[in-house]
Amino acid sequence: MPACRKCGLDNGEQAKFCAFCGAPMPSAPAAEGAPVPPAVPQPARPAEECFAPSRPKKPEFPGWLGLGMALIVIGVVFLANPNLITEFAQWMDRWAKQGWVPRPPDTLIGSAILFSAAVGVTNLVTAIARWFVRRSNHRILGDILTSIAWFTLSSLTYLYLVRTLAGPVVVAAESVVVGVLLILYIVALATRTFSPWRTSRSPPANP
Repeated sequence: MPACRKCGLDNGEQAKFCAFCGAPMPSAPAAEGAPVPPAVPQPARPAEECFAPSRPKKPEFPGWLGLGMALIVIGVVFLANPNLITEFAQWMDRWAKQGWVPRPPDTLIGSAILFSAAVGVTNLVTAIARWFVRRSNHRILGDILTSIAWFTLSSLTYLYLVRTLAGPVVVAAESVVVGVLLILYIVALATRTFSPWRTSRSPPANP
């Protein structure tokens, strides 16, 4: 039986590739009495590299915290304006009948201000929790930038409420802010500009 020139395993006469290492086998068997090149032993991988136990995954406490706070935000918004759904439905009916976007009721605008500000606080608290629990840098940065976007929306909506800004201006300004924050996030991921937040991770010691 021909032996593999790479690992030395004996393979069948018709084998084209070694059954162990996958190296190509000689196309024809060596003539009787011809010297066979010695097999080159391959260095074995340490057992701890092949059978090392995987790291236990930490529970996503910050994510559950953010979910809990989001539910609280929804409850607070509805408590502050019990007629929120009715006002929203009436505003949508006016929109459908008039064919253009009418100004929402001031109470509906106030609910939007409260909701966006509360969601911004939720994202900020979630970012702080991630820093203390897992220190997942890209998620921390994402939560902080998201909170900035929500706080900006809340501020712009307030200016719309007091009739300082028009609706299209609010939409355009928020679009620009979200676009800038998204570009900052992509640049930060690409260039590792948030490397001072990173924690040193030493490789696990061999037993």
